[in-house]
Amino acid sequence: MLQDPAKKLTLERAWLCIAVNQFATPGMGSIMARRRIAGTGQLGLALAGFLLLVIWMAQFFHRRLMIALDAPEPPAAAGWLWRWGLICLGAGWLWALVTSLLILREAKAKAGMAPSQTVLDSESTGSASEPESGDSA
Repeated sequence: MLQDPAKKLTLERAWLCIAVNQFATPGMGSIMARRRIAGTGQLGLALAGFLLLVIWMAQFFHRRLMIALDAPEPPAAAGWLWRWGLICLGAGWLWALVTSLLILREAKAKAGMAPSQTVLDSESTGSASEPESGDSA
């Protein structure tokens, strides 16, 4: 199967995938970086955790509302919902973090950079010989 040249894993694309993975939706950045199996697992864990948390919150706030309205008090929200929700969401996020680090490592290897060298390091080496705009006398 041929890969679309526009979708190759460059450093810029890797950073975009990492940002999506860590700050938007765990798993989506992995899918964008063509890690479909890992991304689907991460997304599934994150969505399951989110769903469990939403169900717990609905039960929790319904109970608070009924108490405030002096209505018959419903049973307390199941504590296991928020615990397993956080566990699933956290596991998906941590898995996405590991995958993000692997994506960055691969992108750096393809760019011919040392694993400890960052994009900013490579850009600063090329612009060090250029004079500053305010320094010319």
